[in-house]
Amino acid sequence: MADIYYELYGLKFEWRDDKSALVLNNHKITFIEACTVFFLMTMR
Repeated sequence: MADIYYELYGLKFEWRDDKSALVLNNHKITFIEACTVFFLMTMR
């Protein structure tokens, strides 16, 4: 089980590869899209 790492404007995100595939299949949202939504919500 591999991890995915992504940094967006100084925020570091870590995601399990298997969970990323499951979320994409079930909810049609990618890991990077989820990071972006989370980042934008923290800017409020």
